[in-house]
Amino acid sequence: MCTTIRKESLSIFVMAAFCGIVNYKVNAQDPPASNWSSEVVYQGISRPTSLGFTPDSKWMFIVSKDSGEIVAQNLKDGYTQGSPVTVLQMYNDDYSETGMYSVAVDPLFDNNHFIYVCYTGGYYTFEVDRLHLIEVEGEIHADSRRVIFGPIPAHQAHNGGILKFGPDGLLYLTVGEHDQLESQDITNSGGKVLRMDRDGIPAPGNPFFGQGGDSSLVYAYGFRNSFGMAFDPAGGDLWLSDVGPEPPEYDEVNIVKAGLNYGWQYGASGGLTGPQYLPELADPAWWANDFGKIEPNGSTEMPTPAGLEFVHSWRYPSDVLGDVFVWWLGDDELHQMRRGGSALQNVDYVADVGGPGVLTPGLGIELAPDGYLYYTSFFSPIGFVNRIKYNDPTIPPVQAAPRGNFGPGGNIRFYCSAEPQFAPEGSTLPFRDRMFLFIGGLLQPPLDTPYGQLLVDPSVGAWGSVDTYGVVTMDVAIPDDPALHGLTFYAQPFHFYGPQGGETSVPGPAVPFTIQ
Repeated sequence: MCTTIRKESLSIFVMAAFCGIVNYKVNAQDPPASNWSSEVVYQGISRPTSLGFTPDSKWMFIVSKDSGEIVAQNLKDGYTQGSPVTVLQMYNDDYSETGMYSVAVDPLFDNNHFIYVCYTGGYYTFEVDRLHLIEVEGEIHADSRRVIFGPIPAHQAHNGGILKFGPDGLLYLTVGEHDQLESQDITNSGGKVLRMDRDGIPAPGNPFFGQGGDSSLVYAYGFRNSFGMAFDPAGGDLWLSDVGPEPPEYDEVNIVKAGLNYGWQYGASGGLTGPQYLPELADPAWWANDFGKIEPNGSTEMPTPAGLEFVHSWRYPSDVLGDVFVWWLGDDELHQMRRGGSALQNVDYVADVGGPGVLTPGLGIELAPDGYLYYTSFFSPIGFVNRIKYNDPTIPPVQAAPRGNFGPGGNIRFYCSAEPQFAPEGSTLPFRDRMFLFIGGLLQPPLDTPYGQLLVDPSVGAWGSVDTYGVVTMDVAIPDDPALHGLTFYAQPFHFYGPQGGETSVPGPAVPFTIQ
């Protein structure tokens, strides 16, 4: 269903909720650097590349390029386990892209106790292993290991190796093209995004099933060397960073769809990046084509996008909700990007989140179940894992942020956030944790709120259940009616929680939006 704004006697009506993919282009200001900070939650592993979390946020697993160790940090009790979860025999050359790449925790970990790692298991060979873990007397260790993918040939460079579970419960893996001509050959796993089940079996519905070689595993192709992958919690889309060589062959951020060719090593030139405007190729959502835009300090370094992750949590301000934070290795800074305007496949650069002294340089970044973003500080003298915090006591406890196409015929997605609430221990009454979004127009009677008067029809609105990160997304469709142009409307979120029949209501500030 889709909420719809309609012009009818200059009032607005909302008719149900929740639909579609939404786009929003803004000229955002940089978030105040003084409000962003990072705190060390772990240190001691050499060059950490990736981290993963159990669904209850108790255990954080960390892997490094240099050692075969998987380190466990108990976040709930605040200690590092004295011995590693396991130590894998692997091949690592300090001066090449070998070693341990990533760790992924099974979303069904509470039931199956599986984690997965991708690394170079032998001399220039690349594989994915599944480990079964057991927890005894406050420590967690692996008691079995199985290779589910590979070994396949690796190389000194361009191995990729990022593992993530998608919202479909399947395992996605980036494989670089190994600095070889592999990206356009769908029977070869190089230069691909692969999709498989927990046993490494090709996922049902993969687009090239049965066409020989590794084709049954291939989800999309035409990539060079992808170090970042994230799934949009609101819409499910797969975002992928891909490192290019040098201008005019650029770095990219792609929104990846099944079966599409993203261009690298296409045609006689042996390498294409950036938009090619060819019907057989999927153009990137963003590419490093304007150094004045992507490097505000005037630097001409390539961005080199690595780890990326969606900001989808009540712990952060509304002006970053729904956006993506991306580490650029070209300047060792964290950057904010957003789906752009009315183009579903377009991404815009928004802002620097913080620079040196605010956030130390990172590589991998993950949103943990506790709602915080964590990242690996790969390039520090001693490997760190840091937690990103936003410190501003003026942030309201309930927020709403509009994203999308604000023109007639467009769509707006409202990200509403508040701290998740839970039933008290021993309670037997049904407990609900929901958000309500009021939407009103210029001729509605005023509604008094703690944030002033809101012009709203109290009978008009949309409900949504708060997710584990304290976020609800509510979508509004704007009719293709030129008479709406220039009209300003208001949306106000309310957080309702508590036992059925005795809910507490906490309002957030009204958010104006204008039909452009």
